[in-house]
Amino acid sequence: MRPSRILKNLSSRLLNSSVVVPLPIQSTFNQRLTKNLNTLQSLEAPCINTTNCLFHLLDVSTATQDLAQESLRNVSLQDSDREIVEEYLEGNAALLDVCNRLLDKVDNIGKYVELVRISIHSLEFCKFDQPINPMALARAKQGLNSCDSFERKCKEMMTKSNSGLKKLSVKFAQCMTNSQITSTRKQRYFGSELDEILNGSSVVTTMLFDILSVALSFKSKHKLNTTQSGSTASSSAWLHPLHELQMKIKEEKEKNNGDNMFFSEFQRIFRLTQSLSQKLKTQSQNDVIMMVAELKRSCEEVDEGLKSFEGKIKELYRFLISIRMSLLGTLSSLA
Repeated sequence: MRPSRILKNLSSRLLNSSVVVPLPIQSTFNQRLTKNLNTLQSLEAPCINTTNCLFHLLDVSTATQDLAQESLRNVSLQDSDREIVEEYLEGNAALLDVCNRLLDKVDNIGKYVELVRISIHSLEFCKFDQPINPMALARAKQGLNSCDSFERKCKEMMTKSNSGLKKLSVKFAQCMTNSQITSTRKQRYFGSELDEILNGSSVVTTMLFDILSVALSFKSKHKLNTTQSGSTASSSAWLHPLHELQMKIKEEKEKNNGDNMFFSEFQRIFRLTQSLSQKLKTQSQNDVIMMVAELKRSCEEVDEGLKSFEGKIKELYRFLISIRMSLLGTLSSLA
């Protein structure tokens, strides 16, 4: 009995249809890293540069290094792994240096806040509907000029100190986005479990550091390097939430015409300080008194945040050092 025409057509379509490629198996590291980074999707503009959001980025970075350290305990290093480990250690040294640069930025913000506090101290005794004391006015103007000078100094320092982070972020961004060499780069950076752990943790921490560096920088034109979601193999599922976060921040920066992306609590101090300088020229005492009170509250709020920034950066530094020492010890035993 001959098959019907319908069955023939169906058979032909099935034979000519493209082969369905099964999804790659995700490693435990991949799954857990993706789960950690998926928490970033809850961060939305315009709250994306608040202190709490930046704390979350540091927490995710620390969790990533913790995961890498735990995962490495289940990997047996061979002498053939020496090259990839040495390359990781080079990047690890750069990340340790970035930690120190971030601490410098936190320290500089703290110094700026202290200068603002000193500047407004003489104005705290002003009263409504009374002229501002000339001596208090002169001291405040002098103090605010010091704030401007310190800001310019910090911008110059940031230009020199961002070079290490820029090299790392550009390197990883290129390795994730060049579609012409996707398979080669994937094999080079994610070819084995060890590759995935070392390079995956490095990529995540580097890209999150890049975002933090923008948020803590006095330099408003700092460029954010971005990965391209889906341009590498789909096995690296954690790239998607990382890319989404980068694009949100990039869009927010463009919306503000490339203006400063300081974390919002400090941005408030920065803008109030500039406005106060203008009000002092007109000696509008009522406006000055309200601005001084708001600046005082904002300085106290930022001070508390800076302490937490410092603690979280130092915690991340300890994880990076711990992984470094462990790998160096393993390499020496292979010699």
